[in-house]
Amino acid sequence: MTQTLAHHRTARHYAAALLEEARVFSAVTLTGDCLMALADLIRQDPNIPYTLNACYQHPKADSPVATFFADRGCTQSAFILRFLALLARHNRFALVPMIAHMYQRLYDEEQGIVDISVISALPLSPDEETQLITVLQTRWPQPRVDFSVNPSLLGGFQILVGSSLYDLSLANRLQQLKTKLSGVIARSYQGDFPQ
Repeated sequence: MTQTLAHHRTARHYAAALLEEARVFSAVTLTGDCLMALADLIRQDPNIPYTLNACYQHPKADSPVATFFADRGCTQSAFILRFLALLARHNRFALVPMIAHMYQRLYDEEQGIVDISVISALPLSPDEETQLITVLQTRWPQPRVDFSVNPSLLGGFQILVGSSLYDLSLANRLQQLKTKLSGVIARSYQGDFPQ
């Protein structure tokens, strides 16, 4: 399914409404977990949204959808079933992965949680990871940090926060030095630049 701006707005609207309802039932985390599980199921089988739309126009407490959520520990399924009925009524089950993503983003924003990716040239020790998280917490109080390794960085690391990249790698520093030296050579050379 092509994701349009209208789909994003609709998904955000559904996610915000579901988050509000989940707060009422004190089931914010469980609802998020169940929504993510349903999104994974939909990603695995592209026909499931159509099946869900057709079969669950009027979900019941003992329906397979209710069982799906109960198996994942979500005991407050009545409001989720109402939510699923709403999705079915509007043929919106295909939006569940996007709704799950928006739900998580809205909850994270509310809690001040920021996703941060740290890519290092070499694996960091547990102590180094802890020290780096402590430094990141001075700027972002509740970071959710994911560590990975990319040997092409040669040394140092990159930090990705949202769409901002902080490149503290040796490869980046060498590239900057190369660019500066090329500029100095070009300015100091009179005439044609040698090939």
